[in-house]
Amino acid sequence: MKIDIHVHTKKTKQGDATTREIDAKRFHEIISSTEVKIVGITNHNVFDFTQYEEFVGEVGEDFQIWPGVELDILEDGRRGHLILIVSPEHAKILEDTIVKITEDSDPDSFNISIDDVISYFDKLKPLYIAHYKNKKPDLLDKDVERIFAKTTNKNRVLKEATNAVSAGIFISHGHASIYGSDVQNWEKYQSFHSKNLPDLRLPVESFEQFCLLLDKDQMAIDTLLDKKQPEKIRIKPFKDDAWLELIVYDDINIFFGAKGTGKSEILTAIGSYYANKGIGCRKFEAGTVRLEDTYDLSGKKIQVDLKDHNIDYCNKEIEIIKNAHEVSITSLPRYRQFYSESLKNQKTKRIKIKDFVTVNTQKFEREFENVLNTNIKVKEFKSYIDKSPIIKEVLSEDKIDTLASILKEAIEGLEEKSFEKFLEGKAAFLFNGIIEKFKKEVSRKTGTPTKPSGIGFHEYAANRMKIEIAATTILENIGKKSR
Repeated sequence: MKIDIHVHTKKTKQGDATTREIDAKRFHEIISSTEVKIVGITNHNVFDFTQYEEFVGEVGEDFQIWPGVELDILEDGRRGHLILIVSPEHAKILEDTIVKITEDSDPDSFNISIDDVISYFDKLKPLYIAHYKNKKPDLLDKDVERIFAKTTNKNRVLKEATNAVSAGIFISHGHASIYGSDVQNWEKYQSFHSKNLPDLRLPVESFEQFCLLLDKDQMAIDTLLDKKQPEKIRIKPFKDDAWLELIVYDDINIFFGAKGTGKSEILTAIGSYYANKGIGCRKFEAGTVRLEDTYDLSGKKIQVDLKDHNIDYCNKEIEIIKNAHEVSITSLPRYRQFYSESLKNQKTKRIKIKDFVTVNTQKFEREFENVLNTNIKVKEFKSYIDKSPIIKEVLSEDKIDTLASILKEAIEGLEEKSFEKFLEGKAAFLFNGIIEKFKKEVSRKTGTPTKPSGIGFHEYAANRMKIEIAATTILENIGKKSR
């Protein structure tokens, strides 16, 4: 889920673009079409509680809206911007406070000191998000440090960057950082602004929960991690055959350890564990030697034609082995997760294509392969007949012509048949792709899990058989002796 802590819904200052204006229905429509699930409304020096309630009523439970404001800060004659976001429970108090402190000014002329911000707003336990560095007009380090020193909620002080790269640099230097769209034109939000927003790896359900994560509250973290369906696995990564128990989450898992502590062995053991369960798994190691650089895998140095020795090059089989990977079997938790959650967006329920059953493309692949191989054999036979002098001795010219005509007709029919099977296979592949694409987009835009396409055991078994057949063919040809 994505979060946008900096959006504008009103033109409040003379410098604001009119394209920042948006009504509740269009706001709901635009945000719902993206992966954004949390939005902070932060207009300049204004918080419109009536508009906020209207937006919340229109949106319902499709995504969260957090109330906020972007304040003009004046410190030592310098101007900067500071975003405040509070709990939805404090939305009315936020408006009342802003109305009180701006009663003698307008949004263009209003400014406030950091000390006054803390005095008026700190009791609401807000997020303080300061424009920083290239995010102009910015607050200096000493300004941010002053906020940090004055507030009682120190974990809620963040620095707003301009993009993910800047935020990553700030975080790597120990600065809590986040960034928002600061949308200028709502018609560009779907195609541009929403694409580059921060992703939350955990499904945050409320403002309070987000703050607990900033506090690194272990109970809140555990609660959210529990929704990731952790699995306890037992592996034997080392030569001493000792068992190692690990908790693995259905998400990104990170193992820390110095060089030589056995991380690679653990990864290998985890890969074997899931492969044995029929779940696809690949392992990549940095700095490993490329086989292509060590061995002549392409066979460029071989000067002999293996076909002269009745040995197949097995190009197709080698390609199958090189590209082999495990086909996953659908796990029961995926079914449980899908059927335990229902789609809230009524429009998505009418998209029936997402519920279609995918077609078994391997059937078409086998049929195409059979027709293709038959065609090759018939062509080889016709070529042999055309060149063989013995055939001309035992058959009359009319019979040879008849045989050649029949074989030619068979070849033409097989070529037409192979093209037909090729089209059927590609049509099935495209049909499956459309279904999966619709499923992915519905899941991405609604935040609900996709319906599993099937159990996957047939594909898993067929894939294993395909690999075994290819390996057997290669071994058979390796074992052949040259003449």
